[in-house]
Amino acid sequence: MAFGQQSVQYESFDSIRCVFVTAANGLRMRATPALDSEVYAVIPFGTLVNTFRRTTQRITIDGITEHWYEVDYYDDGFVIGWVFGGYLAPHIESKPFAGRWVAEGNSNYDYVFHYDNTFSEGWNSAQTMGERRIDRWGTYVLTNHYDVRFTVNTRAPNSERVVTTTETARVRYMNINRIILVYGSRQVVLVRDNNLSR
Repeated sequence: MAFGQQSVQYESFDSIRCVFVTAANGLRMRATPALDSEVYAVIPFGTLVNTFRRTTQRITIDGITEHWYEVDYYDDGFVIGWVFGGYLAPHIESKPFAGRWVAEGNSNYDYVFHYDNTFSEGWNSAQTMGERRIDRWGTYVLTNHYDVRFTVNTRAPNSERVVTTTETARVRYMNINRIILVYGSRQVVLVRDNNLSR
């Protein structure tokens, strides 16, 4: 325990709050709410984290006065530690979903999320002899900062008829390189793929 930490007081939240990391170069997660505390991890920009409690006192860092927050972060397993709240926000202006993603463990199936909130998913050229076969397409919107709502179009079996449905997934974890979406009991892990030539 760092010197002086015995006098730190905390306040818990009525419910877990989800916020994004807004520090461009990542946000240091520490063992205790102190600048001289051990660094557990550096949480990347755009990562969605859960906050559990905060210090009652505020501190000023980089000209910003805020509380320390206890959060969790997934890095080969969940880690709980403390971050400075000046670089946390309920939303960010950029769109961390935008880009090409592949299903973890199956790089032949990809998801493409566009900045205009449209998406498509399907088999890439490794499976379809040079052409991408789109299975599902539509629009998406991030709501409540931790749910994503999809309007999904698919083709009816043995038909050209398009069927439109609505799906909601819980964002269990997100940063600029990894997303975990939970649809009820089903979990989908997506990994960013910068190979846009596929």
